[in-house]
Amino acid sequence: MIVVLVVAGCGDNVSFESTSILLSGNESASCAINNNGALYCWGRLYGHDDVAGEQGDPITGLPAHKFPELAWRQVSVATGHACAIRDDGTLWCWGRNCAGQLGDETRVSSAEPIQIGTQSRWVEVATGGGHSCAIDDEGSLACWGGIDLNQQDCSNTPTQRLTRIEGTWRQVSSSMYTTHAIRSDGTLWRWNDFKFADDPRVPHEPPVQIGDHRWLAIASGLSGVYGVRADRTLAFVQFDQVDENQIGSTADWSASIAARDHGCALKVDQTLHCWGRNDMGQLGTGVPSDELVVEPRQLGTFAGWTGVSAGWAQSCGVYQNQIYCWGMNPDGQIGIGMPYDHEVRTPQQIGIQL
Repeated sequence: MIVVLVVAGCGDNVSFESTSILLSGNESASCAINNNGALYCWGRLYGHDDVAGEQGDPITGLPAHKFPELAWRQVSVATGHACAIRDDGTLWCWGRNCAGQLGDETRVSSAEPIQIGTQSRWVEVATGGGHSCAIDDEGSLACWGGIDLNQQDCSNTPTQRLTRIEGTWRQVSSSMYTTHAIRSDGTLWRWNDFKFADDPRVPHEPPVQIGDHRWLAIASGLSGVYGVRADRTLAFVQFDQVDENQIGSTADWSASIAARDHGCALKVDQTLHCWGRNDMGQLGTGVPSDELVVEPRQLGTFAGWTGVSAGWAQSCGVYQNQIYCWGMNPDGQIGIGMPYDHEVRTPQQIGIQL
């Protein structure tokens, strides 16, 4: 869903090693991990600076070093919670827990990371609206949580303990109500409305295969899933359909892709291209428009991008070991501080206060 950033360095600017940067962001926050394993977050996210789960969480408009005593490998941010894998392979989550998305079999929110089980072999994690999924080093996929509608009373919210999903898996990506995953054979599968749970209030629904192509990488958005197929074409599948729709005509996309209401992806020549909604400047073209951008548009005229993420109305990317963000900044998710109602129409390098 939804995307996060990773940051490192000292002074006014944050430097990143392109081989180790991970980006992720959601509606109102972003996070990032630098090459030293330091985790930084900015924007509005439950559990940043107050008791997790309370309404009206404070805005952190500049990147803040989170849990500095720990080193991290990967992070994923959803609407009200986040999960991350530590450098020792253990999996931790924090934030809202109304639907059990923190994986501790309670509905108690937490500002501090809670470990998911005792396993230390996790390699990927993805967070959705009220659920989370992760893959271990043997390709085993597990998911937990439910559907979090941000209500105050969580007592009747269907929730699910950690559940293993049959098969061997390579990548997983979650959005508000949907999870997509790539099997080890490259086929793409989908669960809608978190229906792999065994809670009697959430009827079990086996995953549905999408199309017949093999896939390299995927990114779940609100309306469906974007992905790069094995032939390096870019495609989209609507959340209630199984037919693939190719985006553009080229076959030169890399495996770096992010999506929400809009999408961004890198080509193999390290140029960055975005498409979809641009009403708040989330495509970085400098000219917001209510018109839907169907064909991917290159951001600038230069190559050298090595990572990308997409949130609600913002995008971030890594260029020459620096993070740049653009789009709307109502909750500080651009990472440049105030004013929070500012529309950033072109990429702006973010800094960090130590």
